[in-house]
Amino acid sequence: MNLSKFKYAYSRDGIVGFINIFLSKLGFKIRLKNGIQKRIDWITKIVVRETDNVVLSGYYKGIKFHENKWRENDLASKLLGVYESCVQDKIYLVQKNEAERKKIIINLGSADGFHLIGLLKNDFFEEAVIFEKDLNLLNNLKKNVEINNIQKKILYFNEADENFIKTKLINLNFKNCFFLIDIEGDEFKILTKENLKLVKNSKMIIEFHPKSKNENEKFLNNLKQFFDLEIIYKKLNNLENIKFLHEFSDIDRMLACNEDRTFLQHWIFCNPKK
Repeated sequence: MNLSKFKYAYSRDGIVGFINIFLSKLGFKIRLKNGIQKRIDWITKIVVRETDNVVLSGYYKGIKFHENKWRENDLASKLLGVYESCVQDKIYLVQKNEAERKKIIINLGSADGFHLIGLLKNDFFEEAVIFEKDLNLLNNLKKNVEINNIQKKILYFNEADENFIKTKLINLNFKNCFFLIDIEGDEFKILTKENLKLVKNSKMIIEFHPKSKNENEKFLNNLKQFFDLEIIYKKLNNLENIKFLHEFSDIDRMLACNEDRTFLQHWIFCNPKK
């Protein structure tokens, strides 16, 4: 038994952390919530009440959520409009430039549709093709799409495999496409050198989920053959324009922006080589 995990969990979360590791060793999925998680729950309830499940600010302002079924701890940051703000900023910079602007967003790993719906509802793109392998999330996504009245703009698929470009994206002009990819590490499996060559005229943002050093280098080297790469990180958010947060403590405002990451996430922006 790996005692280091128990020691680390106890040093971080006390007896709650110790019990959670013990439960995981027994195969139980249930977890006790520590004080920070309970605080996030409290903040989220306030944000949901104040926003009525409508995104309050940013590029996706005005989109509505039927129900959150992705991660319970990131809902507040979505409703405040600051979730993955660096991704929003990069897409905005590309799409505001008429010479660079793309017509179609191809979203692999759409989850609850935060980016997808925000981008279509607010006219960043004209239409979308989405891939979401979790049927529960896909059904919830469709409800979110419906309440935002953008049903006619979207073509749905389930999981994207190694042949998804040849079998699902037939007759698309990839010069008109922007790929947004968040598939929890499966980017290593489906973004083969052959597939990258097919979409080399598209722009892409990939949420990167590192693996071994050798796998990472091979993946990045394949990307570099066809794209100029830019690594982007989440920025700290300025919340001064959201008035109800003025009464929050500094700690609570930061927790409201929580995205439930286990490490410092980064994304790769891929710009076609000229």
